[in-house]
Amino acid sequence: MNKDIGQYILSQFKECDCNYVLSNMLSRIDSTWLHEEFLELYLSKFCPTPEDSVFYHTGRVLGCLKTNHLIPRLAVLFHDLGKVDTQLETDGHIAFPGHQNISSDIAYEVLSKWKLHHIAVRRICSIIKEHMRDISQIKSQKSIRNFIGVVGYNNINYWFALREADILSYGSSPENLDRFRDKVKSLVTEETLTTLKDLALNDGRIGVYKGIVVDAINAGICLNTKEGILNFINNQDNGFII
Repeated sequence: MNKDIGQYILSQFKECDCNYVLSNMLSRIDSTWLHEEFLELYLSKFCPTPEDSVFYHTGRVLGCLKTNHLIPRLAVLFHDLGKVDTQLETDGHIAFPGHQNISSDIAYEVLSKWKLHHIAVRRICSIIKEHMRDISQIKSQKSIRNFIGVVGYNNINYWFALREADILSYGSSPENLDRFRDKVKSLVTEETLTTLKDLALNDGRIGVYKGIVVDAINAGICLNTKEGILNFINNQDNGFII
């Protein structure tokens, strides 16, 4: 990692199932390309953290990630880049308020430029935006459902993968995260629908929205439960664009 930052990043993605455009981008990574085409990542090398820098922290998180899937790896790559523009130092303590939102914006801009599929970009941005969520405040079933709905049903495992890798990169134990994961898994297992037929008997509108609902579930922006789907349909009826 100390020799060439571009080559290190490339090595972290060599096992991923990248699309052609992204593969071509990653294959051209070197320090010059990084400076010219991915300035946010280049600058993160000079953004200090208590340990070293945002760049090297990102490298450690990539190293702790337990999946080679492209979505969580790209989420890790971008998750802290917003710290470059949000750094505040008070009484010797460094903080990065709201960096997750800026990081999500950077990911959207860069990945869209790289022509990654828009649904994948949306999923990655959702994970990044929520990676700082305070799980100690998510206790009731209602709050867990809300968390799943915000992160995206199909994103849950990837969100946990990023959060766990982030914790492990500091040498800490993910014990609290594991307990929260068990709660989420229990609720999803209990409430997840296997088909849309369950709704067809309860709400005639499902026929009109079936295609939209399926796309929304696949994109991770609609919770695949009776409550989640009906809320999604109601939002459509009320003129909200999800």
